[in-house]
Amino acid sequence: MRIAVIIPIRGRVQLLRSCLASIQAQQLRPSRVIVVDDANTASDAASIKDIAASAGAEYLRTEIQGGASAARNYGAAQATGIDTYFFCDADITLAPNALHELASALEKNPQAAYAYSDFMFGKRLMRAEPFSLAALRHQNFISTMSLVRAAAFLGFDPTLKRFQDWDLWLTLATQGKYGVYVPQVLFTADASGSISTWIPSILARNAHVFSWIPRVKKYAAARAIILKKQGL
Repeated sequence: MRIAVIIPIRGRVQLLRSCLASIQAQQLRPSRVIVVDDANTASDAASIKDIAASAGAEYLRTEIQGGASAARNYGAAQATGIDTYFFCDADITLAPNALHELASALEKNPQAAYAYSDFMFGKRLMRAEPFSLAALRHQNFISTMSLVRAAAFLGFDPTLKRFQDWDLWLTLATQGKYGVYVPQVLFTADASGSISTWIPSILARNAHVFSWIPRVKKYAAARAIILKKQGL
């Protein structure tokens, strides 16, 4: 299986090195690793380019900042001759068996469009669940860090500020496409830069009650955008 790992990056350059090191340590090595510089400053761009080169990764740059989704789409468009994409944020550290386990799941489930897993958000376990369209329509439980068949990939919606991954999974579901769950912790996300956007599940389930909390209010507003777009 030919895998392209696509890594969008904007700031937080210091995390890229460990991300790429974890990709180099994969049991199943990807065919291509593409780092997409989302219009970083000149000094950050130079560092990103050097780090990518030292890890044997390809470097692409967008001159206009379009956000992570646009950067992912751009990287995927350049990755020709590939069977699957693994969209990997720069603050991610993969377990050595991550790509192997996800690729094996797709090989065992040829009708599945993508494979996904559990992960750690800092020290917090983020557990997914077997694919259920009913559950997915209620709330996202599938990470961006999933292995997606190139033939099924529709692109992330760059106009969305949050939940671009949820939007993609729901859009694929309208075409009868689904994912396969790998019940293992296959990566760790650095929580230091994302904690303000993550909210505990009890707040997410009861957003209407806790709407006075700013980040819950933002969560509810972003969720409403997805539900309206998807007609849910």
